[in-house]
Amino acid sequence: DESIRDFCEEVHTSSYSSDRAQHQETNIVQHANNSSTLSQNLNNQLPRAKSPGFSVTTNILSSTGGSLFHILAKILLENDDAKGIEYMYGQAVHSKMLAIALFNDLPPEYSGAKRGRDYLLQVQQQQHSSKLDSIEILPSLHKSMIQPLFPPSLHTVFDKNDTTRTLSGDAILWRERSVLVSLRILCAAAGREETLGRAVKSSPISLNIVPVIRFKAPVRGSLFHRGLEVQSVQISRLSQLLIAASGASAFREYRTEIIPVIAQYIAYNGTSLHDSQEIAKAAMSLILYLSQTVPHRDCLPALCGHRSNGSRYLADAISKRMCFTSSSPSITTERDVRDVILDLLLSNVGSADDQNLSHALLGLSGSDGATRSKNCLDAVLDLLSNTDFVLNPQTSSYAAKCYELIYRVCSIANSVNQSSSRVWSAKLDFMSKLRNSDFWRKHLLRFFAPSQLSSVSLFHGIVSTANLYDQHQGNQISPLLSRNIDVLHSIAWLLRGIAVELHSLMGLSASHSPCYVRTNIQPTTVAPQPRQCQKILHILFSNPHEVMLNALIDLPLHQSDTITQFLDVTAPARELVQESCATLTGAREVAKGYEVVDVDKLLSNVRNASGDEKVALQWASAWNAYVTYSCASSHLSTAWSMVLGTALVVCRPLLFGDEHILD
Repeated sequence: DESIRDFCEEVHTSSYSSDRAQHQETNIVQHANNSSTLSQNLNNQLPRAKSPGFSVTTNILSSTGGSLFHILAKILLENDDAKGIEYMYGQAVHSKMLAIALFNDLPPEYSGAKRGRDYLLQVQQQQHSSKLDSIEILPSLHKSMIQPLFPPSLHTVFDKNDTTRTLSGDAILWRERSVLVSLRILCAAAGREETLGRAVKSSPISLNIVPVIRFKAPVRGSLFHRGLEVQSVQISRLSQLLIAASGASAFREYRTEIIPVIAQYIAYNGTSLHDSQEIAKAAMSLILYLSQTVPHRDCLPALCGHRSNGSRYLADAISKRMCFTSSSPSITTERDVRDVILDLLLSNVGSADDQNLSHALLGLSGSDGATRSKNCLDAVLDLLSNTDFVLNPQTSSYAAKCYELIYRVCSIANSVNQSSSRVWSAKLDFMSKLRNSDFWRKHLLRFFAPSQLSSVSLFHGIVSTANLYDQHQGNQISPLLSRNIDVLHSIAWLLRGIAVELHSLMGLSASHSPCYVRTNIQPTTVAPQPRQCQKILHILFSNPHEVMLNALIDLPLHQSDTITQFLDVTAPARELVQESCATLTGAREVAKGYEVVDVDKLLSNVRNASGDEKVALQWASAWNAYVTYSCASSHLSTAWSMVLGTALVVCRPLLFGDEHILD
């Protein structure tokens, strides 16, 4: 912001700067004894002094090769990638920790060993006095200046909680801090490049700058002998610089590429930082920035690099991060890295592009080694196997996205091109994996079967405790209600996936349209599996579970009159509400048509209209709770109808005893 304001001020005062520059030029020439060389170099207009923010940002984004960008790149490329931190520095730190452990919480005392060493040295000196006389003894000052190069740190630092930690010899900490700060600087440059670029392009004059950020020795000689160096301001997008740097000659000595290295930092779990995810968050921000600014045909090759197994390394790094949990669970103001990864996977999973980032991360494309190695689909299944992950208010929204992702993968349609055929084959393998692990039956029973601690099902318990009037607090929905809404969405995506599974078991392929029971049914090469289909139908319609009947009984199709009366009585003016409406976030086919209220914007409008802000805040909270819960209820009802329609139409031979039709 400071650099942009300084730049705008510079543009408006360009004429004044020109006059002042000419005046300064005249004075300098007079004091230089009319030097012809200096007079010739200063004939051009002197650029106005830039702010530090402008100088730093333009140096990083310089299209002519800024020194700061190359320095940051070299820091990140040092030791190859995140694995080098532990390999290069971990051994010394581990040895020191073992030494400290031998002496409990106290560092070892070497005074006794020192006395013994001095005695041995004295004996050796007496025996070899002639030889020792020829050895040059270093002065005490020189000895005090000589410090071991490894480990490089003997400091005491403060963490975010202002607690002191002695980090003598903790080389890992300083390497992690160097990587973290470098990634954050690149993130800051990426966040400001759009505004800076528009400002530079809108300038009526060409911008010049005297480079003052130097990391090299000055040229021998005075200013009068070499003149004043002036460079034009030319900036590029950070994504272009990162892609160009990966193949530039300046980095050939490292034999690696910067973008794949940044991607590997996503899997790194910090050991010395306050939050173990700090490096991963910064690295994931850059990867997300690249996915949004670089075309798909260029983004995936840049992330994978030139290695033949680059997609496997990329998917492995992202999947590892999905399985990690934050070391600071109390920090809830920032988005979890797993949430960002799930949004990235969902954003492009249904596309048929040849270079599809989501398909590569999910193990649906690439070589056979990439599809069979650890990928994000495996991480999703690991997360969903934990019931606490599904029901915890802090992670229930991630669980809903995991169920959605499984449904999206199972709904991928076949195509005629070769890459889509490979994706289709990998999708069938994934569905077979779900089938062999009994995924659908286990998760149906998780929600609809009575638990060991209760005689009612989890679904019944969630629906019966959903009191919208009591479960909204301030300007946010209560954590319990938010969790219940997420679980309803999870059940809905599970039912949608079961509808697709029933189609597949009957030897048919279904699109993800709600009306697919009548259209878009294509024959496939997959043979019908009536026994597998009968197992699912038995859980859905037969005793003791009767999932479809119990779900119909408990479907939250009606809310109490208390919440609706409260919304009618306390509603602000219609004009103020309409100006504050926003579309509900979520899947397009689920959240379409639902509008929530931007609480901050509504309060601002009510304040300007001299209204009651407290009442408006309560109404907005209740309205948002009502809308989000209604959306989840509608989503669940739609999914229930999809399963019922599939069972009655597609699975009719099995339901009514006409198995011979399948022959």
